[in-house]
Parts: sequence; C-alpha cells; structure tokens
Amino acid sequence: MINSIKELINICSGEKRKYYLSVICGFLSVIFSIVPYYCTYKIITEFLASSYQVGNYIFIAVLGIILRFVCFSISSYTSHKATADLLYNLRLEVLGKLEKLSLGVVMQNNSGYYKKLIVEDIESLERFLAHHIPEVSSSLGVPIVVAILLFILDWRMALATVILIPIAYKILSGMMQGSEEKMENYSTSLMNMNFSLIEYIQGMMVIKSFNKTDAAINRIDSSVDSFKFHVLDWYKSCWKYMSGFAILIKANLLILLPVGGLLFLYGEADISKVIFSFLMSFSFSVPLVKLGEFTDTMPMINQSYSQIKEFLALEEFNDSKTNVKIKNNSIEFRNVSYSYTGEKQVIKDISFVASEGKLTALVGESGCGKSTIAKLAARFFDVNSGKILIGGINIREIPFQQLMDNISFVFQDTIIFHDTLRK
Repeated sequence: MINSIKELINICSGEKRKYYLSVICGFLSVIFSIVPYYCTYKIITEFLASSYQVGNYIFIAVLGIILRFVCFSISSYTSHKATADLLYNLRLEVLGKLEKLSLGVVMQNNSGYYKKLIVEDIESLERFLAHHIPEVSSSLGVPIVVAILLFILDWRMALATVILIPIAYKILSGMMQGSEEKMENYSTSLMNMNFSLIEYIQGMMVIKSFNKTDAAINRIDSSVDSFKFHVLDWYKSCWKYMSGFAILIKANLLILLPVGGLLFLYGEADISKVIFSFLMSFSFSVPLVKLGEFTDTMPMINQSYSQIKEFLALEEFNDSKTNVKIKNNSIEFRNVSYSYTGEKQVIKDISFVASEGKLTALVGESGCGKSTIAKLAARFFDVNSGKILIGGINIREIPFQQLMDNISFVFQDTIIFHDTLRK
C-alpha cells in the first residue's frame, strides 16, 4: 500500500505547483483555525482577571476565521483543479491503451469491467488526490505543533492530551486485517452488477421480444444481492474499529479534565494554563479524525489504483503498417503453442494446414481448444511459440485491418449490436 501511495504522489508531478500551493494553504488554514481557540483563552483569562479589554482578541479571532476560510478555499480549489486535469489525462491514457490491445485481450473482460475501470476506479482516486494530499499533510502538522506547545506549557497536561492517541490508532489498524480480500470481493461484485445492468439496458428490446425478462431480472437481482452482501460485510467488519477509534480520539478531555483540575487544586498549574490546555485539546482532535478517515479509504484507493496500473501494464498489440500481397488463403499452423495464463498450455505444438477451397473442421470435446485455434488464426491473441501463416506469410507481418478484410469470424458468444440486420 505504501508503494501505491508513492506512485500516486508521483503521478501528481505534472501539477506539483498546484499541489504545493494546496498543501501550504491547507496547513495555514488549520493554523488559522487555532487562532479563535487562543483568543477565547485570552478572553476568559481577561474576565477572570476582572479586565474587560477583549476587543482586540475578538477582532483577531474573526480575522483568523476569515483567513482560515480564504486559505481553505484556495487549497480546495487548487487541489480539485489539479486533480480534474490529472483524472482527465488518466482516462485518456486508459482509453488510448484500450485501442492498443489485441481484440482477444479486450474481450476477456466484460463491459462492466471497463465501466468500473474508466468510471469508478479512476473517480475513486479523486478523494486521495483532491483531498488527502493537501488535508493529510496539514493535518499531520497541526497536532505536532499543538503537542509541542502543550509540552512547553505543562508536560503532564500534554501527556494527558495525547495518551489515548496511540491506543486509538492501534484499534484502527485492526480494521486493515483482511481488507485486501474484502476489497477484492467488493470490486468483483461491483463489476458483475455493472455488467448485468448494462447488458439488460442495451438488450432490453431483444430480451422482451424473446420473453427472457424474468431470467434477466433474476441475474440483476443476484448481482445486486451479491454487491449488497459484500458491502455490508466490509462495513460490519469496520464499524467496531471505527467506533472505537472515534470514541478514543475525542476522549482526551475525559483524562485532561481531572488531571488539569487536580493540578490546579494542588497549585501545580494556574487556571490560565488549564483553560488553554482544554481549548487546545479540541483543535488537537479534529486533524487526527481526518487522518483516521484517510486510513479508512486507503484500501479502496489502493485496490482501484492497482487495477488501473495492471491494465496499463498489459502488453500492447504490435501491428504491421505496410500491406502485403497474400498469394492464397490457405491457413497453416506450424508448431503452435499458446497459454492464456502463462501456466497451463491450451494449445501445445499444433501443426496443420487448412487449404484454400477445401472444408476444414476442428472436432473435439468442449474445452479442447477449438475456439482458441480460431481466435489465434484471426490474431485475437499472439501465439507463445510457433507460427501461423496465411498464403505462406506470417500473420504477424500482415496489418490487422488487412487480416480482418480476409477473415470472417462467427462468434459463439452472444453479442448485440445497435444496428440493422442489413448493415
């Protein structure tokens, strides 16, 4: 997961100036958010001292709120603008990659996979790129600054403020156990649901014409139920950890209150220090909650980015650019072997000739490789070893468009085209 975070940050390099500005403004916005707490502390101490010269502190508090809003707006705008450009370019890269893949590789996945990849997976990166980069960096800085101030003020009250933080994050880390498997199930069920819905909508006229509505609806119901099950399973496994984290991360006042009270009663700390520590404990917790939300969303972001990276790493189709002269239409397989996964070979050392003008039939039991042989001849995939020749020419040397002009392929898979039968 750490490597994925580094890679995500690296892809931001093209917009690094905007992200730098976003991070700086985000940090300043959180710093300015502390100003009203400090002014409130000064106002209370002034009243306790029977002094009511608080006009300047009210002005500074209002100014801090305004500056916080301005800095936050700049941070949010720049990070979202940079992210919109990045996601746009990433979608173009995925679509460009899709054009460069062989037809067989493209057909290995259904439309639900590509919808999820191009829409949901890329969109899920928005939360990290637009929110987490500026917010997390600033949220890390503020608790450190506040903790340093508290330890300078009084180490005992500072310790009471931070003592529950390691425990809270230890509880939160339990949420990560088994997260990869749950995210894989979530991703697969979402892809299947997308596919069943797209298939039904695109083929609605045909489904109704052949009275297959019940079967199609049952497939949709099944995919939706599966998605619901995996989402709830994931949420249920997280709820107890998130609840424990949320309680402990904001419970520092329960320890700080008696500690500060005892220190004041025994004369170890004056009332102003105790009040300041109480107020700072509020500003200390808010950034830490954001860091917890960051941890919560990282498995989903990591899963999405891994699938995008895996897709972009697929081997591209190597197409010849110059048309060749094909002497005849005989197809020859010469010592051809092929494996879909790189492990078990579907076709192993096959050699035969399908002569022009003669009928050649491939006969065998289901799964023996008949369809694979046909797809290899149409160059839906490239062979692992051996050669396939048409008219004595290796099909790798024939431009794909020219190859398609000379081969007709009738699929056994059902594919619905939005077109007329004549065309």
